[in-house]
Amino acid sequence: MGRNIIEQLNDIARAFALEQKKREFSGKLTPARARVLAPQWALFNRNRRDCWGAVQCAAPLEVKRAAWRHESEELIADPRCGSDHYSLHVRRCLAVGLTLEEVENAHPLPGCRAAFYGWLDIARTRPWLQALSASSVLERAVDRSVVPRDVQQEVTKWVKDLGVTAKDMEVLTANDNADEDHSGMFEEIFLTHTAGPESEKLILDGARGSLDMMGTLYASLNQAMVELE
Repeated sequence: MGRNIIEQLNDIARAFALEQKKREFSGKLTPARARVLAPQWALFNRNRRDCWGAVQCAAPLEVKRAAWRHESEELIADPRCGSDHYSLHVRRCLAVGLTLEEVENAHPLPGCRAAFYGWLDIARTRPWLQALSASSVLERAVDRSVVPRDVQQEVTKWVKDLGVTAKDMEVLTANDNADEDHSGMFEEIFLTHTAGPESEKLILDGARGSLDMMGTLYASLNQAMVELE
């Protein structure tokens, strides 16, 4: 069958990450910009929990187990940081001047909303293998063993531009440390269930469609940053 499915997923994720890096907003992070970015990423985290729940619901037992382990770290406690990840998003939001009420009542930007709806549609309506790939690839696209990424540079930018502490930005390092493990968590499942062209297409279509939505989310965030100049 040629290159295995993991190599193909890595190539898709790497190409996406490199393209997005070229388009990334590189201006100064002002408090106003941070108060837009931080809650959008908190909403992204909440959407991921909805999508992973839907993936788990339709998947075989072995996949439910793996997804349960994945979500236990996201929702309850990641042993790498001693916290669930959403709480770290909230901490960052509070550090840039938002109230807890503002975080909980935040509305997604239009492009972010479109991506959230798209991801939910795949998770709820597509075959489980395609849905699993769509959710898993988002971590592969930021997995530093797959794509070139320096999360410490991101942390430094938030600290330098905004005067917050590295502890306030722990959500960045926690996600970075988890993403490599999480993106690899389902590799054996993909390899086992790639029985021919049809299953391979489901996996690759799920990844490509999901990253299209991620591109929409990034574009929406970048545009919001530019408009706040």
